[in-house]
Amino acid sequence: MSIHDYIKEKEFPLFICPGCTHGTVTNAFLHVASQMNLDKNNTVLVSAIGCAGRIPVFLDFNVLRVTHGRPLPLPQG
Repeated sequence: MSIHDYIKEKEFPLFICPGCTHGTVTNAFLHVASQMNLDKNNTVLVSAIGCAGRIPVFLDFNVLRVTHGRPLPLPQG
């Protein structure tokens, strides 16, 4: 799969501020997902609040949005 298969292009342009590393991290994640051929229907992204919490809006995965400080315990429950 291409990285374009994992994004919601209709949600662009990105909100990321110049110099922010969120775009770099998201790009790296998308390349790894593409290389691993992740099934986006069987993958869940866990997102908290803040700027990083908005990134899953642009990605075509299932998303679990959780409260601040709880991105690991909640999906385990």
